[in-house]
Amino acid sequence: MANPIDSAKELRKEIETLPEVQEYLSLKTLFENDKELQEMRTNIAKLESEGKLEEKKNLIDVYNSHPLVVNFNSLKDEVKSILLEINDILND
Repeated sequence: MANPIDSAKELRKEIETLPEVQEYLSLKTLFENDKELQEMRTNIAKLESEGKLEEKKNLIDVYNSHPLVVNFNSLKDEVKSILLEINDILND
C-alpha cells in the first residue's frame, strides 16, 4: 500500500497540472498584483472606515465588474468545483 502522504503529494502535483488550475494560479497572481484593483480595495476599506456606505457600495460594484475580477472569480469557482469532486471521490 502506498504511503498516504506520498499519495497526497502526487495528487497535488496532478491537480497542479490541470489547465484550469494553472490558469487560476496565473490569474491569481495578476489579480493580487494589479495596481488598479489594489487601489480600489484600499479605497473600499477607506470608505468603510469613513462610514460612506453608498460610495463604498458603488465602488464595490465597479470592482466586481472589472474583467480581471470577473475572470478570477469564474476560474475560482471552476477550481473549487474540481476540488469538491476530488474530495467526494476520496470520501467514498
